[in-house]
Amino acid sequence: IDPFGSPVPYISIAVRSVLPGGILAVTATDTATLCGVYRKTCIRRYGSKPLRTWSMHEIGLRILLGHIIREGARFDRALYPILSYSRNYYMRAYFKVKKGAKKADELLKNIDTLKTYDFDLKEKEVGPLWTGNLHDKGFLVSLRDVIRKKNFRNKKDIEKLVDRCLDEIDMPPLFYDIDALASYFKRSPPKIFRMMRLLEKEGYRVSRTHFRDTSFKTDAPLDEVIKVFNDLTI
Repeated sequence: IDPFGSPVPYISIAVRSVLPGGILAVTATDTATLCGVYRKTCIRRYGSKPLRTWSMHEIGLRILLGHIIREGARFDRALYPILSYSRNYYMRAYFKVKKGAKKADELLKNIDTLKTYDFDLKEKEVGPLWTGNLHDKGFLVSLRDVIRKKNFRNKKDIEKLVDRCLDEIDMPPLFYDIDALASYFKRSPPKIFRMMRLLEKEGYRVSRTHFRDTSFKTDAPLDEVIKVFNDLTI
């Protein structure tokens, strides 16, 4: 499904049309809605609260996934995300489709609200949205092997995207952004690798993310991230 704007009008028929074992690919170009610019439209269209913040593209992507997975569950279809990403002006998600009410019920356990922060570091609630993995590791490893054997004009960009998506697997939803922190505290941003290395030394898991080059995922709480940021910038 690759419409102009929102894919919502086409999801219902799409999830019923794909045979079990098939792949459903969905593109959304209504990113302003999913990212919280048109908050009321997102609530009305996707049944979910977005937020304009540094992680708004991941929030929007997870809102999209949550809507599609819920729609599949209505028809006893379990839609497993195998690759989901946000690029430029669009979001795209690929699902492996399986049949079964119990499978769909299990997926629905990963749809929930999340607490995150706005640009002023005030806690906000977003969702409901998909809180599970955005990708399937086995699929991405196979995809990477295929890409390495091919020649594409933008091969390096594709490899970077797949590698970053692999890094995201099993990491917590959403991320922190160094530029956003630097803007809030009115300081020059530190190198992202230094930030990540210090968090790892404190015992936290850290990874890069495909959403932004200045962002990283971690299981560290905000106060610990701020502490490390201050250590590097004061």
